[in-house]
Amino acid sequence: MDTILYSGKMYAFGKQLKYDDGKFQKLHQICFINDLIFVKVWLNAQTAADAPPVDDLMLWKSLNMYEKYEPGVARADLLTFSRHLWYLTEEAVTFSVFSKKVSDPETKEISASLMKYKPNEKSFPTGLSVFPVLNHATKLHPLVGPKAWLIFHLFKQYGAWLRFRLNQA
Repeated sequence: MDTILYSGKMYAFGKQLKYDDGKFQKLHQICFINDLIFVKVWLNAQTAADAPPVDDLMLWKSLNMYEKYEPGVARADLLTFSRHLWYLTEEAVTFSVFSKKVSDPETKEISASLMKYKPNEKSFPTGLSVFPVLNHATKLHPLVGPKAWLIFHLFKQYGAWLRFRLNQA
């Protein structure tokens, strides 16, 4: 959020600070993408269930669409964002089960994907998470894997409520 504010202030006071046209134009591009994409995502990230997987996937798709209009700016943002995909790893994508932004059919698919794996401590290796490979058609349920049970294992929840929810949907 701070980069949105700082770049906006720099752009607002750019003439007074006597920025050259090149710098002023680049600030304009940054502020434009901030206003068009990042502020919307930031303001819509109201809950922890939404912010990680749902909003990050939407942000990734928006940046890819924006690449048609400002390739340089969008590529730089995508490169930076590609180093922050941990919210879309199989350990974190399960939060989307609790999101109101995810459709009922998608929630059911996420739950069904999760139920394919048995909760097993051996499936929770320590170390760095593996970032997913995304494309324009990526949905949340294919990102679910065996490590998705980690959060439920930590809270000693082994899927009874999830099976109930699957039968309800």
